[in-house]
Amino acid sequence: MVNKSCSTGIIEDEHLIDKLIMSQFDPGLPSIKQVQSYIQEKREVEIKLSTDDLLVGRILWQDANCLYLVDHYDKPTLIWQQSLVYLRPKA
Repeated sequence: MVNKSCSTGIIEDEHLIDKLIMSQFDPGLPSIKQVQSYIQEKREVEIKLSTDDLLVGRILWQDANCLYLVDHYDKPTLIWQQSLVYLRPKA
């Protein structure tokens, strides 16, 4: 059942919620596939942020909003996708 009350902003239709989530994270996109390959290969990457920080480590997972990076000291960092400038394999 869909809650038609716009003032609350609540979506109760589970199929619509699933569709919204999948539209944000499309595993068929080349960029998603590339990051997934870095994850599967446990490849070290460099990530440049909009703050001009450069992070190095392995990505453990990604979702529609974030990447989860662990550096060589096993320090975890949750990175919001919109803060990325670039991501590339470590040379």
